[in-house]
Amino acid sequence: MKTIKRTFGAVSAAAIPALLLLAGCLGSPSGDTGEQDNSDSQDEAVSSCIPSKTKSGDYIQGASGCFSWAGKTVHYTSAGAAVFPYDGIIGTVTSPAVPGDWEIVALGASHGGDTNPPQEVNTVFKTTTTKMVAQGFTLIGDQGELDKKVELWFRHYKGPIVNKIAVPTDAKSYNILVLKGTDVRLKSELFTHSRIESSGEPWTVPSLTGSDLKILAYFGDDSVQVTNTQGGELLFNEWGFGDGDSLNVMLYAPGSALPSKIGVVNHAIGGRQYVGILANFPRF
Repeated sequence: MKTIKRTFGAVSAAAIPALLLLAGCLGSPSGDTGEQDNSDSQDEAVSSCIPSKTKSGDYIQGASGCFSWAGKTVHYTSAGAAVFPYDGIIGTVTSPAVPGDWEIVALGASHGGDTNPPQEVNTVFKTTTTKMVAQGFTLIGDQGELDKKVELWFRHYKGPIVNKIAVPTDAKSYNILVLKGTDVRLKSELFTHSRIESSGEPWTVPSLTGSDLKILAYFGDDSVQVTNTQGGELLFNEWGFGDGDSLNVMLYAPGSALPSKIGVVNHAIGGRQYVGILANFPRF
């Protein structure tokens, strides 16, 4: 099994999922059964859910927490990493998901293929294999070109218990967001997304209607740190990998108003270009 070459402090990126599983939330999962909405118990469950971040300095490589959705508490866990040096390979990683959970995977790379989705049909990150599709993932959408690329994938994980994901060879960064399957069922056939490619600061948020769960992912060229999500939860915030790039992933809970801009700070003397993708996820 290939492993991440870059380490963060004394903890390797490959160990991040295990640490996140230990963090958890204190609120009890409500499951996805029953129609009655008990607002008081729902508020109490969410307020008792303690968010946790896996950090190395200002870098954020993972997070856990929960949010309210249609009268139920939904728990989430995320884990990710970036590889350094530029020619490093992420390889196979362990996902926090167990059978029944939902996975939303963000991938970022330079020199990652051309602009025409779905990338796996042609060349995703310069591979000739349908690596993500073969593992049961469906492409939500992608944005970018040879010098900067971001993609979002999803999967309803069915097993086995130990969940391994083989990351495409040329991906230099990834984040796996897991929604607890006993808390929510997603209407995958109704997923929608919007994309953007621009430059400058702050960063513009793609426009997308709906009040469901939203995931926003950016790939920056050059290295950019998100400093203000304007109401979102920062799941992954990494820069300085590849040839001077960044991947930033944010969660906006159902009912949250999306901002038009997010605050960033540039950590390189190069360009200010970025690509982004925003996805909306309805539930049953």
